[in-house]
Amino acid sequence: MSQDIPGWSVSNEGTTTVALDITITPELKNEGNARKIIKQIQGLRKSQGYEITDRIKVTITENPETKAVLESFKDNISSQVLANSIELGSPDGDEIDFDGFKLTIDLRRGVDPDKLMALYYKAGARYFVAQAMHHDHFFDRLHPKQFLLLEF
Repeated sequence: MSQDIPGWSVSNEGTTTVALDITITPELKNEGNARKIIKQIQGLRKSQGYEITDRIKVTITENPETKAVLESFKDNISSQVLANSIELGSPDGDEIDFDGFKLTIDLRRGVDPDKLMALYYKAGARYFVAQAMHHDHFFDRLHPKQFLLLEF
């Protein structure tokens, strides 16, 4: 026999009763939305022909829901989808319908900072700087002392 308790799912068998709190908290909703965003980005990576090891830059529609998700799960999303950066903005593309809001996700090919450092050592500072200037946020990942390497 099961009794209805608002916000709980209750079941019993014999002398054993189990009650689960089925309330969806804002934290649980944000975690679910983070997982949906990861799934959408992975689908976009595949449909756009990215290699499994390609680094990317992600831009997501700015709204209160995505801000809340990124505040808690930005690092997790970044590591799951190999994103050098995730930014909020007004990207072009198809809208994706989430529970109660819509968003657009744009992917751009990113760069592996280690590969750019290898370019510096291989081809010289002038070529390295020219290549690095085409990739957003590369210099954010360098230690300040590494900028001395770029002077000529």
